Amino acid sequence: MGLQSKGLYLSIWRSYLPQIVKAILVTEIMNKIQLDGQLFKKAGDRKSYSFNLEIKNGRIDNNIGGSAVARDLETIITGSDHVKKLISEIHMKINMDDKFLLNVKKVQ
Repeated sequence: MGLQSKGLYLSIWRSYLPQIVKAILVTEIMNKIQLDGQLFKKAGDRKSYSFNLEIKNGRIDNNIGGSAVARDLETIITGSDHVKKLISEIHMKINMDDKFLLNVKKVQ
């Protein structure tokens, strides 16, 4: 992983942040957001864009070091005071599959 991969996906995640916030607010069920895969492919050349991100009480609870896509999403989420407050007392999972479908689910 080189420095050139740092921040490649920030603007993409920033543009989807309102939809992600809405999904977090109604996480009683799994919410799905279809993302534009071409945006990710234009930003970076990866074999896989899929990832799993687990958040407990506002903190990332799993290792996302190998995924620049997940790290950039974490940066956008934790960089927003509004989102940090929303996730400060919940346990949730966010994952993106190979078809660029983002799943947001609250864990009971």
